[in-house]
Amino acid sequence: MRYCFLDIDGVLNSENRWRATGIMVNAGRVKMDIAAGKVPDPGWMQESVDLLRKAQEVAGFKVVISSTWRFSLAVRDFHVAFDQYGWDTRDIIIGKTDEGSGPRGEQIKRWLNNYGKYPYQYCIIDDSTDMLDSQLKFFVQTTFDDGLTEVEYPKILAAFEIEQPSE
Repeated sequence: MRYCFLDIDGVLNSENRWRATGIMVNAGRVKMDIAAGKVPDPGWMQESVDLLRKAQEVAGFKVVISSTWRFSLAVRDFHVAFDQYGWDTRDIIIGKTDEGSGPRGEQIKRWLNNYGKYPYQYCIIDDSTDMLDSQLKFFVQTTFDDGLTEVEYPKILAAFEIEQPSE
C-alpha cells in the first residue's frame, strides 16, 4: 500500500499565487460555499494539482490529508474541492490525520500506526519541516512561495522508489 500525506497551503497554493491573483482562499470559506450549495473555489494552482494527480497515477498512492485544512473540511469536501480541478478523488483521498497536537510528523506516525496497511510505502508533501528524523527520506519539501512544482515531482516518485518515466 502507498500513502501520500498531503499539506495544502504551500503545496497546492502559494504566496506567489496569492500575490498574483489577490485572492487568498482558506478552508473555512470553501466549507461555507459547500454548505451553501455553491461550487467552491479552493484557490489552488491547477499546475500543482495536475502534478499531484500525475504522481498519483504513476505511483498509485492513496492520499491522507495532513494539512490544517483537515480541521474545517470533511473528506467528502476535499472530493468536491478536487472536482473543481477535473480530478475525481473519491477512491484516492481516504482520510485525514488526527486533530491531536504535536509536530506533523507525530500526527503522520499516529495515522500510520492506527490505519496503515502493511507493507506500506509513504510520502509526505509539505512546506513545513516538523517531520520526524525517521521520515526525512520520505519527505518532499515544497516552498510556501512556489508550492508544488516540477522540481518536486521526481522526488515524490523517488520516495516510492519509482524512477521517473520517460516522456
